[in-house]
Amino acid sequence: MVGLKSVLVHFDGTTQSIARLQWARRLARQHAAQLSVLYAVTPANLRFAASYAMEAGFGPSLAEFDEELRAQARQRFEDAPDEGGPRGRWLESQGIAEYSTVHVAWGHDLMVLGQSSPPTPEAGGVGRDFVPNVVIDSGRPAIVVPYIGTPPAMGQRVMIAWKPSRESARAVSAAVPVLQQAQDVTVVHYGDEATQGLMDYLSAHGVRATVRREPLPKEDVMGDLLLSQAADGSADLLVAGCFGHSRAREWIWGGVTRTLLRSMTLPVLMAH
Repeated sequence: MVGLKSVLVHFDGTTQSIARLQWARRLARQHAAQLSVLYAVTPANLRFAASYAMEAGFGPSLAEFDEELRAQARQRFEDAPDEGGPRGRWLESQGIAEYSTVHVAWGHDLMVLGQSSPPTPEAGGVGRDFVPNVVIDSGRPAIVVPYIGTPPAMGQRVMIAWKPSRESARAVSAAVPVLQQAQDVTVVHYGDEATQGLMDYLSAHGVRATVRREPLPKEDVMGDLLLSQAADGSADLLVAGCFGHSRAREWIWGGVTRTLLRSMTLPVLMAH
């Protein structure tokens, strides 16, 4: 990625998405990027069997419920302070949230998505597999923000979890605009994995980084280990590609990446 020029943030009107919007606004301001705010929640009449809804007489009430949530989300967007950053261009989807987000994401450099949180009525139209579906199907990099707390800093201390793979390379490439502005960048690799090519790449893009080699752990503890090491280093962003079966949809649900999405304590930039 040459530069970060356009950011897309997913918005569903929840408290978590308001905090996510503020984070995305700061990111866009930091990089002088355009910001799009996409309200994408699968309508209730698509989540429930249409025939059942009509027979039970729920059709009109479901539509009213969707419109109420939509209006509420728009108002929360309008009320959220911009803190000097771009307010963002408001967009609305009408269909399935994942599909709509994927199509809009194709026109942006980077997505800001939210970690799956415990379900609430206002966010009922966003499935728990929303993030992996969007990341895989869009092919666009995403920063996934934890649902508990909003980090005040944005990529000042970055940890790169390096594994020689297409996904890791794509994640690092997508992170370059952030890495160029970071105060501290640490590349963590495990076992005998080579890093010279990565360090040459970072240096060519003006990124100064240090390397830390760690013993190769078992895969079932790798995700927790990454989060622990990121916390120990006071990192405010973790860059990680795919660890696992790169050609299978299940990669993001299994192993390391699944742990990161479930237990993240800091934003994670990932790509597929």
